[in-house]
Parts: sequence; C-alpha cells; structure tokens
Amino acid sequence: MTGDHYVEERNLSVAWARALRLASARGRKELAPLIVSITGFDETGGFAEEPSIRSELDALLARERKQSVDTVANTIFPVSLWNPTANRQSLFDRYKKVASRIRKASRKNIRGTYFERMITGGPMGHENQLEFAITTYQ
Repeated sequence: MTGDHYVEERNLSVAWARALRLASARGRKELAPLIVSITGFDETGGFAEEPSIRSELDALLARERKQSVDTVANTIFPVSLWNPTANRQSLFDRYKKVASRIRKASRKNIRGTYFERMITGGPMGHENQLEFAITTYQ
C-alpha cells in the first residue's frame, strides 16, 4: 500500500514523526484514514525508537499541558500492569481493580480509557472485546 495516507517504518519514532508531518502539512484539512505500520519488532516484541524524537515530543506535549507519550500509551495498553507470564484474565482483573482511580486521576479519563472500553464496552455477551478478538483468532 502506498500514498500519503500510509506510513510504514521499522522505527516507531520515525514512523510517528512521518505521520505527524503528514497530518500537519500546510493546507491539510483532513487525513483519513491514516495507517501507520511499524515493522521493526524483534523476537521479544521490542521495537526500535529514537530517544531524541521521544524526548522532543514529550517536551512539546508538556509545554502544551498534554499527557506524555508513556501516559497515553498506557491508556491504550497498560504495560505497567501486564505480567507476560500470567494469563490475560489476570491483566483484565488487575485493570478493573484500578480503573476507577485512573478515571479520577485525570478529567481526560473520566469516561474511561481506551483499554477499559476494550475490556468492558462490547455488546452483551462479548463485553470484553479484546478477549473476544483473541479467542476468535485462536
């Protein structure tokens, strides 16, 4: 896939820097859908990143009174709560125990986080959309 709505890079920082440039280009009013593909994962799931890009972005976010990259990333997937040796249900349970504190910690999370909605916001019988997707895939 090519075009100005698709970014593919091995390095996470470079990919998102390219995406930001596309989205903020002079005269650009819309960029949808924007697809960002990171391909440089190692055998442990680790990824290449440019620390200077991350620190510049975090500095910009702080100046704008926005949440850091790590804070936002943890609303998408709470890696700080994840134990890869435990089953996934333990992650879901751990998250549900702290969800109300996360909502109270920031007005931005008052309606919950992305991860919370993924594990509680699905249709009746499939409330945990992440579990449903994983089991369907398996």
